[in-house]
Amino acid sequence: MYLFRESGPYCCILICGMVLDTNGGPRTNPTSQVLRPDGSAISGLYGAGNCVASVACGGYLSVGSSWQLAATFACLAAEHVTRESACDLSTVCARASALISSENGTR
Repeated sequence: MYLFRESGPYCCILICGMVLDTNGGPRTNPTSQVLRPDGSAISGLYGAGNCVASVACGGYLSVGSSWQLAATFACLAAEHVTRESACDLSTVCARASALISSENGTR
């Protein structure tokens, strides 16, 4: 993705046609927060749809299920975001950079 605005709030949805579902991507919790390898949530980072690990855990639910799951978990993420305190883009970027550095052992 690219920066489309200097300050939030940010809302984004990517809709595109696909032939296959995905079984890859980061894991998420019930509020669609992306999880670290240790299972803790990354504050301010959400994922839903084919960009995150499938809730079917390696299975395939049915045709069209990816749209339903994307809509459901995007709604859960939106509900959670409204209950979270706001943080600016620089804070989110700093957290992401620190996480990447720590996972690469370059901290």
